[in-house]
Amino acid sequence: MQDILIFDYDGVFVDSMDVVLSIHNNLCDKYNLCGIKGEGAFKDMFDDNFYKSMVNIGASEQKIRLVISEFENESLKQKSEIKLFPDIKQMLDKLSKKYGMIIVTSASSPVVSDFLEIHKIQHIDRVIGIEQERSKIKKILSVKADYPASEIYYIGDTKGDMIEGQKAGVKTIATTWGYHSRERLETADPDYIVDAPMELVSILV
Repeated sequence: MQDILIFDYDGVFVDSMDVVLSIHNNLCDKYNLCGIKGEGAFKDMFDDNFYKSMVNIGASEQKIRLVISEFENESLKQKSEIKLFPDIKQMLDKLSKKYGMIIVTSASSPVVSDFLEIHKIQHIDRVIGIEQERSKIKKILSVKADYPASEIYYIGDTKGDMIEGQKAGVKTIATTWGYHSRERLETADPDYIVDAPMELVSILV
């Protein structure tokens, strides 16, 4: 049985901060969510699960559903503005020789799958997005249930990713090229911290 790598998407595969922050700020204005507008407040949302953070600041279920829907639509419209981080394809080529690979993300599966197809990114076995489940803990647990004999790692770029991976009982790897700084990631005590995609190969192969 192959061991499994679970990747986050935004901030790990793609440099999406500017686009996602712009969409986020526009939706905050539209739905009167001013308490989470701006880059600092936006990054704070990822100290926990993003959608749990929305609940915590008082967003209604109706507003959360609207935000999810509009995020998907706007992300698809602006997909040409989102760039793949350097060395991601090479990293996946190397890791695919030893691991199965799955994406677990707070984005929608159609947005991610569309990007993977356009950029001819191979080796991803499955994308588990927001439309299937908001909690990354539950999504990671579903992968564990499918691969009970495998060792599983979760690779993410935020403190919240690390916390959810730990709560799901998998090894965690923090990437410093995404939404959260090394210093912020260290507060979550991940198993590993890497500063470049090919460092994952050094650790895992």
